Amino acid sequence: EKPNILHTKGNVEFDSGGMGKGILIDEIAALLRDHNLEHFLVDGGGDMFATTKSNGSPWTVALQHPYHSDEAIGTTQLSNQGFAASASTHRKVGEFHHILDPHSGKPANQHVAVFCTGPSATAADTAATAFFVSDEKDWPKIQQLLSVEYLVLQPDMSFTQSALFRRVE
Repeated sequence: EKPNILHTKGNVEFDSGGMGKGILIDEIAALLRDHNLEHFLVDGGGDMFATTKSNGSPWTVALQHPYHSDEAIGTTQLSNQGFAASASTHRKVGEFHHILDPHSGKPANQHVAVFCTGPSATAADTAATAFFVSDEKDWPKIQQLLSVEYLVLQPDMSFTQSALFRRVE
């Protein structure tokens, strides 16, 4: 078990919005399990937790194209895991969107979308925000700490993907 200790250098600002939806989804999943439901998908509007379908197969989830909301760049499959998607093209007003670079206080624009899977919706949601605002050299640490897999899209639609992120075009 990982300790619940965070060590920092200098001033730190903490925003629970980077994982709040994931926490709520995981609480709903726990409630469903407490009521003996074995097969379900909790969809919180882009962030999810899925068990398996009743026949044991995984749930297939579309990875929404960041520039064309009615298209997908592929799919992934969820089986007893959390999922989070975040894009700088959504929840946007002018040049501003919902993900801020903690160093500059301005919108984080080095990536256009992040998709994460993990052991819980909280882990996936937290990781998606962390990947969005972190340098690529820090991604292995984030991946290991939160036990997640990821796909990060650049504005030109090139991408970096972890070895075990399952994407089907």
